[in-house]
Amino acid sequence: MMAARPFVPFPPLEGPMALEIVFRFRRPKSHYRSNGSLKPDAPMWKSGRQDIDNTTKAVMDCLTDIGMWIDDGQVVVLHVKRIYHSQPGAMITIQPPVQEAAPLPAAPASDCLLPIP
Repeated sequence: MMAARPFVPFPPLEGPMALEIVFRFRRPKSHYRSNGSLKPDAPMWKSGRQDIDNTTKAVMDCLTDIGMWIDDGQVVVLHVKRIYHSQPGAMITIQPPVQEAAPLPAAPASDCLLPIP
């Protein structure tokens, strides 16, 4: 997370924030043919042992620790992806959330809705 230090504002960001994180992982050798080209059936998405919520929380905690924002509770919009990429790392974008033009449509009855305490 030290790479983020040059981007830390002073004072820390305030108000609601939208956060996008793209975790980029190196492809295993099994994704390539013997000639070095990518196999056509090689997946784009990285799944596996590391839970996306745990890695996301770790990044958010680090951003709080370095003073990017006052508290990670300011994040009101969150988009996270785990992909294979030639340059492993994490791409992090923080910006004010975009105001929705119209309210979201009502959820169909088949959706599972949980109450928020």
